[in-house]
Amino acid sequence: MGCLRRFCWPISPPGTGSRFGMMRPITSDRPCSRGKAWEKIWFQPGATQQFYPLTYSVFWLEQKLWADATPGYHLVNILLHAASALLLVKVLRRLEVPGAWLAGALWALHPVQAESVAWMSELKNTLSGLCYLGSALAYLRFDRERKGAFYLVSLGCLGRGCWPSR
Repeated sequence: MGCLRRFCWPISPPGTGSRFGMMRPITSDRPCSRGKAWEKIWFQPGATQQFYPLTYSVFWLEQKLWADATPGYHLVNILLHAASALLLVKVLRRLEVPGAWLAGALWALHPVQAESVAWMSELKNTLSGLCYLGSALAYLRFDRERKGAFYLVSLGCLGRGCWPSR
């Protein structure tokens, strides 16, 4: 129960002012919340602290939805992480690995994942994980059916998986 409490209600890091993680990546890039934000995020070097276009696009959308209300950002991270755990189960079942559900549960609840899910600024990690697992699943389908479209989806997801974090 303590692990679940820590996962869902993390303690704030010192000096952040928020128990859900740092707001700095979102609030420090206010220029990306005005004008042609999408164009700036994707095509203007230096518009954001680091070039993470997919991550900052999600931040932009979240800013429109939640403003500075941190529970919304935290909920998105939890849902993305839960989707990753379910994708992991699906990949492992496709590979016929015994204990796929146990592995998915361990992925979802392991403390090493807590920081990436609890801190809003670590959205890039949860997005990367989701895209990576989506790529693996699409590749496995390509391997089974040999349809080029699934290979392209796999490559697209893999590329998207690299964009949030690099």
